[in-house]
Amino acid sequence: MAGQSGSFSVRKVRIFIHKMKETHMPEAENARALDRLLLCRADLRRRGIKISDSTIARLEAAGKFPKRVRLSTNSVAWMASEIDAYIAELAAAREAGR
Repeated sequence: MAGQSGSFSVRKVRIFIHKMKETHMPEAENARALDRLLLCRADLRRRGIKISDSTIARLEAAGKFPKRVRLSTNSVAWMASEIDAYIAELAAAREAGR
């Protein structure tokens, strides 16, 4: 049938997700979950941070870029809230004329 995958329709899945958000994730908890959201390197690029890995490492060491979270030996990510704050700081510096 069109629009169905197995026994679940897309509409039923969307309704289920919406109900889960309403019943299992209150607004404050949802905000905390977003604070813990991790971004990979591709996510940084999508947010406009298109600098090299070595430049990011140098900025991190200088305390000018959020520290990475090591997920495994070959995988790192960054906290979304820290990246958003970093971008906001850059925008504020631009507005201040620095």
